Amino acid sequence: MARLRQGEYRAVVVVPADFSADLARGEAAPLGVVLDNTDNTAANVIEAELRRAMQGVSTTGARAAAAPAIDVQRVDVYGHKEFTQYLVPAMIALALFFVAMLAGGIILVDDRSRGIHEGYFVTPLSALDLVGGLTLSATTLSMIIGTVVLATSVLIARIPVIGGIQTLLLAELAMALLGLGLILFMFTLMARVSNPMMPRALFGILNVVTFFPSGALYPTESYPRWLQVLSMIFPMRYAVHALRALLLKGVGPQAVALDFAVMGGFAL
Repeated sequence: MARLRQGEYRAVVVVPADFSADLARGEAAPLGVVLDNTDNTAANVIEAELRRAMQGVSTTGARAAAAPAIDVQRVDVYGHKEFTQYLVPAMIALALFFVAMLAGGIILVDDRSRGIHEGYFVTPLSALDLVGGLTLSATTLSMIIGTVVLATSVLIARIPVIGGIQTLLLAELAMALLGLGLILFMFTLMARVSNPMMPRALFGILNVVTFFPSGALYPTESYPRWLQVLSMIFPMRYAVHALRALLLKGVGPQAVALDFAVMGGFAL
C-alpha cells in the first residue's frame, strides 16, 4: 500500500482469506481493489478491466450462476477527487510555458529587432552578466506567475494541501526547475532568430509538442509508443507528474526525486 501512495502502482488488489472457500461454496466472493484515484481516467479503466476479467472467471467456473460470483469492491485511496483538481498541475505547467514563451522568446526577439540588445554592448556588463540577468528576470517572473496560479487554483479547486508547508515548498521547487528549463530552452532556440514573427509562429507548435504529450490531460500510458517517447524528451511531463503527486497525494521528496533530477538536467 505504501508503494501505491508513492505512485509506483496505480492499484492494489486485496484478496480476502476466505475468497477461494466462498467460490467453492458457490457464494459471492468479495474482491477489493484499492485505486490511485488522483488519475480518475486510469482508475476507471483499471476497475472496468478487473470487473470484466472477474466476470469472465466466475462465468466459466463449475458453479457459475446468473449473477457474477465475484463481487469487485472499489476503494479510492485518496477519497473523492474532482476533475478540476486533476487539471491544476496542468494549468500551472501551462502558465509557466506561456511565461517562458513570452519572456524567453517573443520579448527577447522583439528587443533584438529594435536594437535594444546593441545598447547593452556599450555598457561594462559582460556576456555572462547579460545572459544571467535575462535568465534571472524571466525565471523570477515565471515563479511569480506560477505562485499566483498555484494559490488561486488551490482555493478555487479546494485542494487540501496534505503535506503542509513541505508540499508547497516542493511545488515551488518544481515550478522553479520547470520555468528555468523552459526559459533556457527558449533562449537557446531563439539565439539566432531576428525575425519577430518567428517565435509567434512557433508558439502553437511548441505548445502542442510539449504540453499535450505530457500527460496533463490524459495518462501517458494511453498514448502510442512513439508519443510516449516524445513526451520523455521535454520536462513538462515530469513537472506535471511531480506537481500532481505533491498536490493531490502529499508525497515526500523521495517520490518526486527522479522528476526533479530530470528537470534539473534539462535546465543544465
